[in-house]
Amino acid sequence: MSKFKTEQSSTPAAGPKGALNRANLVTQALPNGEAELPDPESGGTCQRRPPGDAAAVSGPALTPRKDRPSNFTLPMIKGPENLAKALGAILEAVAQGEITPEEGQTLTAMREAYRKGLETVDFEARLTALERRMLPG
Repeated sequence: MSKFKTEQSSTPAAGPKGALNRANLVTQALPNGEAELPDPESGGTCQRRPPGDAAAVSGPALTPRKDRPSNFTLPMIKGPENLAKALGAILEAVAQGEITPEEGQTLTAMREAYRKGLETVDFEARLTALERRMLPG
């Protein structure tokens, strides 16, 4: 049995899930990711640079974060009738700046995968019903 409760961090001082440290907050806030920050370990600086940039730096490179947890709450999807409402909520969140267009695209792709799953289950049920009517016995 673990000494930590479910959803309890082993390092509570680290902040909430998805929290960024100061260096990452600064580099994400600057245009084009241009930043030089002090690196206490090497005495030099950390530089954020585009992936694949082979330029030498005096300290470790800070690369752009590819993903982050989203606090956006998607409406419950209980069936096909809720899919349009979910898409509307995603579009509204992108328009209001609550989520990035990339996050919106990812959520839309997940919604589409759910729709395809529903479609597959429905198709299978209909095909099985037709086969039962067509086959004797």
